[in-house]
Amino acid sequence: MYLKQYSVQDGVPKAWAYYRLAQIYKHQKDKSKALKYINKAISELPDRAVFTSEKQEINNL
Repeated sequence: MYLKQYSVQDGVPKAWAYYRLAQIYKHQKDKSKALKYINKAISELPDRAVFTSEKQEINNL
């Protein structure tokens, strides 16, 4: 819902929503969806080490 209604005025980049979705799918053991969303997060904010760290954890599923 957040992503559908997102605007720049929200103040939080969409990458963080993608990151949270990746975490949700990781905990549900859905590796393909988790990778989809973490890759979106990384493409928007490639300098965030927490995103690449999360991707490593997802790849280890």
